[in-house]
Amino acid sequence: MREFEEFRTYTGHICSEHQRLNRMLLEARHQIDNWRARGEELTPRAVIEGLRGIQAELKHHFGDEEGEGCLEEAVSRYPKLSAKEQELIAQHPGLLAAVAELIELAERGEERETDPAEFGRKYEELYDRLHAHELAESRLMQQAFSTSLDIENGSGVH
Repeated sequence: MREFEEFRTYTGHICSEHQRLNRMLLEARHQIDNWRARGEELTPRAVIEGLRGIQAELKHHFGDEEGEGCLEEAVSRYPKLSAKEQELIAQHPGLLAAVAELIELAERGEERETDPAEFGRKYEELYDRLHAHELAESRLMQQAFSTSLDIENGSGVH
């Protein structure tokens, strides 16, 4: 029973973080769609604010993973996952840099120096990378705890 409760604690935490991040990403996509649709009459201020929120959330989320968090617990239970954990952690700086680049690009959009359609394509690339990253995290947790997570319906970014 204790094992199951520990599993629920760790997986519940990572699932709720992934769901929160997913909501933020979808809201940012909505703001980007508005910017693309309305072009010149709308500045990307809401896009910038949404991306800054995503950036802060990712810093917190990645900090948890790099510290004594869910991934470390997973590896302590199943040490063969150590290489995958390190691979995921190594992705963090690139993902954060991609968000920072999008923020900078959106800020230039306030001066009409950024094409909203091109920005939207770059955002979708980041969205796909984050989705793949969070899905891999969920799968690592699933392997470590030898159980099934609802990866496609709530624990991963989609």
